[in-house]
Amino acid sequence: MPQNLTSNEQLPFSVEAERAVLGGIMFKNDAWDLVAGLVLEEDFYQYEHKLIFKTIRNLQDSGKPIDFVTVIETLEGNGDLPELDNLGGKNYIQLLGEETPTIANIESYAEIIKQRSNLRRLITTVDQIAQNAREADSSSSDQIIDNAEESILSLRDDVKRSSGPRGIRELLGPVYSTIQESNESGESLVGVSTGFTEIDEITLGFQRSDLIIIAGRPSMGKTALAFNIAENVARETDQTVLIFSMEMSAEQVVRRFISSIANIDLQRLMRGQLQDSDWEGIDKALSILSSKNILLDDTPALSPSELRSRARRIKRETKDLAMIVVDYIGLMQVHGKSDNRVAEISEISRSLKALAKELDVPIVALSQLNRAVESRPNKRPILADLRDSGAIEQDADVIAFLYRHEYYDKNDLENKGKAEINIAKQRNGPTRATSLAFRDSVAKFENLAREERYPPQYYEDSDDD
Repeated sequence: MPQNLTSNEQLPFSVEAERAVLGGIMFKNDAWDLVAGLVLEEDFYQYEHKLIFKTIRNLQDSGKPIDFVTVIETLEGNGDLPELDNLGGKNYIQLLGEETPTIANIESYAEIIKQRSNLRRLITTVDQIAQNAREADSSSSDQIIDNAEESILSLRDDVKRSSGPRGIRELLGPVYSTIQESNESGESLVGVSTGFTEIDEITLGFQRSDLIIIAGRPSMGKTALAFNIAENVARETDQTVLIFSMEMSAEQVVRRFISSIANIDLQRLMRGQLQDSDWEGIDKALSILSSKNILLDDTPALSPSELRSRARRIKRETKDLAMIVVDYIGLMQVHGKSDNRVAEISEISRSLKALAKELDVPIVALSQLNRAVESRPNKRPILADLRDSGAIEQDADVIAFLYRHEYYDKNDLENKGKAEINIAKQRNGPTRATSLAFRDSVAKFENLAREERYPPQYYEDSDDD
């Protein structure tokens, strides 16, 4: 139903700004380039103005000139001109073109239109939230609150997205300052340290806004490695680390941390088969963990929007979020796309990458490779093993494959207690493999002395297996 100037007068709008923008474009076609990235058809409040702007856009897309004559002709040809009768029809369009003799302030007018549009959307969103709350039963209050938060944050995202490109000149200063600070500090890392020397040397630390995928077959130690990194980050930075554990309960995760820090066999810890000497290690682990801000969310089968909403909330509340861990991608769900798992995984990986960029934190997400790896003589994962996993390979900034040869050959004493970490993709750095010590009983990875690591030739020879 068309809007007019007498309806919904409580909503914010500026007819004057809308007229000035439309008239400016018809006065000088170059004005289109100034406003096209600032406003959309739906940003205009008055229905007739929406229709005129849509017509102008179609003319622009068709490469045709834009003035009051071509706009009138197009409206007539589409049968839309009668929609403008209450404003004066052809005369109104001609008046718009004549009353705007300059485009000097057209960008400012477009910004006014956008601001008023955002406020109207906010009012509409809040009204819908209130209606949902009135109609909800008490059992669904949590869902209503989550939906409300998502609606507001979605609106904020749209507002931020409309800001458009920034000139390189305004970016040079901040980038130069970062380079200068890195040079003066003498620090070799420019990202968040993982606590593992060789991984840090290859990646320079996990970079903010990066999506890091740790992939491998089951029982390789993906969760252990991710949790070890999370623990190291929390201990080194004294900042917040957020873990989404969709496979294990929060209590199970805590037991893993205690086992790792206290160096107590996880099975003994779970069974309660402890020795007197173990309690000193447990007390140490509890002291360390209680002083660090590690947040655990063990909600199963989170959707990208639910995970995004919770991560945003933590970012706002803590102000010092250093890293997010997602265990694991395969346990996330996308509502309404359960019939196409590849499309579902693609949406999940895109969402995680977008979230890493928005929150300016590294997100470490785990991915389980399918059984095809097992059919090869050489069971080391390669990038092709991710091809059936949606867009993970394209979306990830870093892909690290985890492989333990001793899992397949228990009698291979040379590889016992060692794990290979292959940085197979790094958007802004080199790709190469390294090795870590792995203590399965306490789910703990540790640095190897340089002489104990596999030499580069080892990985080259392995490729030929």
